Amino acid sequence: QELNELSRARNVSVVVNPLARDWLVEHGFEPSLGARPLARVIGDKIKKPMSRELLFGKLAHGGSVLVTVMEDDIKLEYMASASLPDSNAVENIFNFETVK
Repeated sequence: QELNELSRARNVSVVVNPLARDWLVEHGFEPSLGARPLARVIGDKIKKPMSRELLFGKLAHGGSVLVTVMEDDIKLEYMASASLPDSNAVENIFNFETVK
């Protein structure tokens, strides 16, 4: 939720697919600490790389971030707002259940 609030202020949408959400839960939960490590994992795997793109890269003028999993690690796919197709096409891009 915090990530979405920060990105909305910069006109950026973040979409996390189900595999990525499961990966984050698996790597961000420790029985002795609960879900507290999740904030660290989200910071390291999503916030830090995304902040570079927000400041200097493809997201400097808004856009979208698709959070997926590839080779057992989080992968971020950026789409600058200038290169976004119409809203119906974007909706279709992000409506999926698995990453190949």
